Amino acid sequence: MSNLQSRRNEFSQRLLGLALKPNMTILDIGCGTSELSFLANSILNNQCNIVGIDINKKAIGTATQYCQDNHITNIQFLCMDIDELATLNTAFDAIMARRVLMYLPNPMQTLQKLSAILNTGGVIALQETDAIFDELPQHLPLNEQAIGLAWKTVSAENGDIRIGRKLYQLLTQTGFDIKEHFCEATIKTADTISDLAWLIGVMRKRMESFGLLKDNSPILSALNNNTLAEQLANELKNSESGIFLQDMAFGIVATKDK
Repeated sequence: MSNLQSRRNEFSQRLLGLALKPNMTILDIGCGTSELSFLANSILNNQCNIVGIDINKKAIGTATQYCQDNHITNIQFLCMDIDELATLNTAFDAIMARRVLMYLPNPMQTLQKLSAILNTGGVIALQETDAIFDELPQHLPLNEQAIGLAWKTVSAENGDIRIGRKLYQLLTQTGFDIKEHFCEATIKTADTISDLAWLIGVMRKRMESFGLLKDNSPILSALNNNTLAEQLANELKNSESGIFLQDMAFGIVATKDK
């Protein structure tokens, strides 16, 4: 696990710790391989029932196999679309999602559907990442170009890179009562910027599919020469501040009170 993933899980753990209680029935939407479900289960010491849904059949298979291999019986995974939620015929005490709303065409409509299957008094916990720092000149051209490519890729995939700052309005306008709302900046130094290089490497094929990595791009050259992490770090070492503000994580906990 990269430091980036580890920090993301620390944020998620804090968010879920504010939202979840033992013996809840929990829905994890857009669960992927279900890192969030397993984290919630660990926080609650297996005293819960979790249903994870995702449209990615391979991811659901991986998560299901992990449960079987580790004898986890209180979590189940279903390959289904969010629009099919009503077919579950189940009401939940809690709903959670991480970096899911940013990819949905109509987040408010989805929140309305989630509210319909949430018990009165139930809780929803959402975590999203926001490109808020791309509006702040940091005088770190290579670092800024690297994270900019990541955000351009998400935008090309129809992701909303401003979703984090919209969570409060989306939830209040859907009738939820906000209980907790916080954010945390991802700050990189020369010692930790290798995470950004790792992220760019992971996203490279997606970037190339949208024609975002040009032949004359210094990022492409650094990737080809396996020097991106080194170059990003050197730029930070030689900068005035020595830090790079990469992105902002937003977390929100809200309840359905009626």
